[in-house]
Amino acid sequence: MTLLCLAAAMQLSSCAGDSSSSAMKAAAEAGRRDALDVMALDSAGMGREGGILAIRTRETELRAQGLDSCANAYARGAYAVIDSVLSAENALR
Repeated sequence: MTLLCLAAAMQLSSCAGDSSSSAMKAAAEAGRRDALDVMALDSAGMGREGGILAIRTRETELRAQGLDSCANAYARGAYAVIDSVLSAENALR
């Protein structure tokens, strides 16, 4: 999970002081990648819950750094994947 946060931090470094479309795209893509990694984990285990909490923590850290636009883009990217996977899993039940 530490790698998840480190990878996100490196990807989102372009957000510092920049609300350009390229920074927002990078933040959203980092969120999607992080969520794909997390949602690939077993839904019955605690790893997925921990990963989702790590995503939420990263979003909160970005906000604490004053990077609200990047936090929003990161969250939108991550939560779109999470919602999609959960919807697909629920449809299979």
